[in-house]
Amino acid sequence: MQVGSDVVVRYSAAAEIARQRDADRAGVLVPRWRVPPLQLGELIGAILATLTGQDVVAPLADLSGIDPLAVPQPRVMHMVTGRPVTEVVDTTGLKLIPDAGDSRGAHLLADPALDLSDDHDRREQVRRWLMQIALDAGLTGMERILEHSSAARPRQPSV
Repeated sequence: MQVGSDVVVRYSAAAEIARQRDADRAGVLVPRWRVPPLQLGELIGAILATLTGQDVVAPLADLSGIDPLAVPQPRVMHMVTGRPVTEVVDTTGLKLIPDAGDSRGAHLLADPALDLSDDHDRREQVRRWLMQIALDAGLTGMERILEHSSAARPRQPSV
């Protein structure tokens, strides 16, 4: 049995309606909303946490007639955007690679050595994917943004 999931984020449609309304009222062009890299990472992490959580894994195992431990983790994620990634992701702190071209997504392969149901491993996979998304879009500096954000985040004590 194979299971796939499509997650469609339509924030831009609502934002576009509000943008047009505000522009009509004020006569000013309001810039399009862009997702901050950390918020994109949180969304990707939440998707992975959901797909590897027991609330999803246990019913899939039951449907397949297998032990929940035998349910494979997601190993690929396709991110597709309607606009170029450089117009979707907030590029503050990132540097555009000249003549890199447009990217409208990324084909992201999970590292099979990482356990995506584990918080630490999942964060590491998301970090790697965010760097790949940026590089595929012709942007450098994502690693610096992620390092800066993790340095600001308080450490969780080990149990």
